[in-house]
Amino acid sequence: MISPLNEFFDLFPPELTTIYLNSLRHINNHDLFIEALSCLNEESKAASSIRHEIAEFFFKSGQWAESAENWLLLSNSEFESPYKLAYSYRMLGMIDESYHILKVNDQIGKFDVNYWLLRSELSQITENWDDVVLCWNSIIRLHPTTAPKNAVVRLQNAQLIRSINSLTLKEI
Repeated sequence: MISPLNEFFDLFPPELTTIYLNSLRHINNHDLFIEALSCLNEESKAASSIRHEIAEFFFKSGQWAESAENWLLLSNSEFESPYKLAYSYRMLGMIDESYHILKVNDQIGKFDVNYWLLRSELSQITENWDDVVLCWNSIIRLHPTTAPKNAVVRLQNAQLIRSINSLTLKEI
């Protein structure tokens, strides 16, 4: 289905284009969204609100390379982009890059439980057990109502592994 609006996109103010893209994304009209995207010039795509919609579309549709590319372009202007960029990198198998993004941005503000779960997963993969413990502590303290049911057990396991690693290092 071709939208008659698409040929006039470059005449729309960024706010109207953002609303249109947002509505297409929310009704899951992927074909029309992609078509609309192809009608936008680079200057229009560079507007922060439009770039955010593009990044959200690719993130929600699991197109991780495109998602990462767009969140990277927003990383200085959007609070949620460090998490979504890190998640996109994680899904691309870029573990070290993903972990680095979360660590660099850990002083920005209060994060939701998904941030801490991703950081915990990446910390565990990179065997940074001090950070795994920090993450599970943060999940339990900051998000008691949305924490996974096994959060306390996960914290205890991470503390145990950290202690074993500490003992092993002292013996060497």
